[in-house]
Amino acid sequence: MAYKTSLDVAGLSDPFEFPSDEALKDLHPDDQVQSLAEWFFHNFEDPAENTPYESAEGGYQYIWGGPEDAREQLDDRFAGFIDEEIIERAVQRTERRGVDWVPSNVRIVEVPEEDEDELTLGEDGLTLGEGELTLGEEQPTSPEEAAANVAASLKAFEAAVDALDSPGIGHNNPPEAIADAALTPEDIADTRSTIEALKDEIAAPIASSANLQALSDKIKALAKKVGAWLAKKADAVLNVALGAAGQATYSWAVDKMFPPQHHFFEIATKLAQDIGHWVALLPPPF
Repeated sequence: MAYKTSLDVAGLSDPFEFPSDEALKDLHPDDQVQSLAEWFFHNFEDPAENTPYESAEGGYQYIWGGPEDAREQLDDRFAGFIDEEIIERAVQRTERRGVDWVPSNVRIVEVPEEDEDELTLGEDGLTLGEGELTLGEEQPTSPEEAAANVAASLKAFEAAVDALDSPGIGHNNPPEAIADAALTPEDIADTRSTIEALKDEIAAPIASSANLQALSDKIKALAKKVGAWLAKKADAVLNVALGAAGQATYSWAVDKMFPPQHHFFEIATKLAQDIGHWVALLPPPF
């Protein structure tokens, strides 16, 4: 049986190394809270990660499902054998990072039989034809590990900005091409300032959670803008994406048509997610 990353709400799953229900009951309450939060962040994500945003249409376009409520989802999964107080603490932890959630693209569910020839899971990741996707990474467990992840993602993000900013041979792009760019020159300049500010936080003896959150919000806004640009440019692909192959088909096809923009979108969403993990592991500012 082939598998795919899916945003089907019905496809909830436990992350790798997740304790069994019996083992979960025997954990220390703090570890139970951590496990419930890990389960939730495995199955759900901020809409800014992958959900197209269109201001003219009223905001996020929930084509992958949602918005979902953390309390409802945690109750559905854990109520009855985990104390309500533990669930409440897990809800509070998730709501430190947001209140509206959508199904995550790192969940693994079965692919309908008619799609098995297209989607396969190999040792190197998920493939669809010549395209390759990944199944996500384990979340960091310490601020130091989270900061290292941010530094690595930031390096890739800076390269993606350079690629998106490359004007091409002769730098003679016509005005209409510049006007139709995914990001304006002003956006690029602001992005480079954001990169430098994030480097300062990485180098600081103690990072500021408030500064990191503000920088993450800026990067999410950029991802939203490029995501909306991609969605508008690939309406036909989005229609296909709503079919059986889902997000995998969308990612693969858009990457083929608009590689630098799609790469920027993916790297920006990952960087924002890594910053979020770092903020969640930092001690409270008070």
